[in-house]
Amino acid sequence: MLRHHYQAFYLEQMSRRPQLPEGFGHVDFHHAARHADDNRECVRLLGLSFIQQGYSVSETSKLLKVTKDAVHDWLHRFKNGGLPAMKDQGGRGRKPVIPEESHDEFKEAVLQLQDEKNGGRIVGRDVYKLLQSEFGTDCNLRTVYNLLHRVKLSWISGRSKHPKQDLEEQEAFKKTSSRRS
Repeated sequence: MLRHHYQAFYLEQMSRRPQLPEGFGHVDFHHAARHADDNRECVRLLGLSFIQQGYSVSETSKLLKVTKDAVHDWLHRFKNGGLPAMKDQGGRGRKPVIPEESHDEFKEAVLQLQDEKNGGRIVGRDVYKLLQSEFGTDCNLRTVYNLLHRVKLSWISGRSKHPKQDLEEQEAFKKTSSRRS
């Protein structure tokens, strides 16, 4: 008998509508979901749309294949921050080696490193050392090449030039040398 009482209480709690935040009924979550920036934001907004339509937290979580805690979290986020709080808050994934604001500075440093090199060209190891010394970053060589690609620099270059090369002398040689057929 007692077990039956707890089951009935639990089922009642599951189907009970949550306490909705103020202004919740005036927001068009379905429209906002259609214009969401990413999929996770769209799912959150659709979940709130279901709650707004009268679905329980349990039903919403089953429809969207998320936990009930996630749905409660969305309600809490909306209560504290409105629609802007439904966007991703960051914190996912690995942080960049250098922040995006420093990309121009990094690109300039790489170009300056190439200009200062006497003959030849810089390689990934040179950029790796630059990242360690100038930006205090430790990463692997693959990350260096990814970063170069991100700032639109290619590590593939043309034939290197010898530092003692003399273009005028080369042109004179071309003019005076005999051509063979």
